[in-house]
Amino acid sequence: MEYTVDVINQNAMSLLNDMVKMRFIRMWPNVVPQKLSEKFAGKLQLSDDEYDDFHNYLKNSRKEWERDI
Repeated sequence: MEYTVDVINQNAMSLLNDMVKMRFIRMWPNVVPQKLSEKFAGKLQLSDDEYDDFHNYLKNSRKEWERDI
């Protein structure tokens, strides 16, 4: 059985943690799905020249998918 619980008092959180330690319950953090564009934005840390080269490479590779073989 799964339930969602809103903890409104810090004492209740302490009780829940104690119940986890006694293996009465399990708790997992809620994970909010994140858009890939938000997750990977700014991760490459490229210089302006590197960014231009990478962008040109992407444009050219996309064109290859459109051509007839």
